[in-house]
Amino acid sequence: MIDDSPAPDKVKKFIRSQDDILIDRYSSSGSNGELYFGKRIILKDRVALKFYEYDTQSSKHQEP
Repeated sequence: MIDDSPAPDKVKKFIRSQDDILIDRYSSSGSNGELYFGKRIILKDRVALKFYEYDTQSSKHQEP
């Protein structure tokens, strides 16, 4: 199991519910969110999942 303790509980719950991706890496160093990396089981390709922390009071979130 990866150490994703800094991630919000709702993100961790979603990640653990995925049965088509083997998550093998986590990074909290992404700007404005959490990053997970893994491999899709059927297609066998690498994927990245980014969960954004969105602040409706700020206009600085241009990436999404």
